[in-house]
Amino acid sequence: LLPRLIAELRAAVEEAPSLHGLLAEVTVTGRVKTVPSTLRKLLRDVDDVEAVRDVLALRLVLAPSVGAAAELAASLEQPTLSRPEAEALLCYAAYKQVVTRWREEPGRFKDFVARPKPNGYQSLHTNVRLPD
Repeated sequence: LLPRLIAELRAAVEEAPSLHGLLAEVTVTGRVKTVPSTLRKLLRDVDDVEAVRDVLALRLVLAPSVGAAAELAASLEQPTLSRPEAEALLCYAAYKQVVTRWREEPGRFKDFVARPKPNGYQSLHTNVRLPD
């Protein structure tokens, strides 16, 4: 299942019209939650195994193309965009591909792009429900 989901997400992002020509590289990795990790979570946070929602995880890392900032600025009719602004827009466009493909769990979205962590970490986190 994990290799199929990785390939599906990579294809969705690489083939997205909104991202066409804007990405130099798309990296997707994944993991299956281990039994010990699941047990720790159950003991620490929840009483019901059905409440463990993050059994699988995918990580999507985008590298913008050289001209991404200029192309995005032109499409938004802006004089310029900084590289961090372009990277943020690419993150949100990729996030849209995720939630278009899979149903997002309400209340599980975390935006560390708009509000970076104190150490500078920036990313988007969400939980989605896969079809049965």
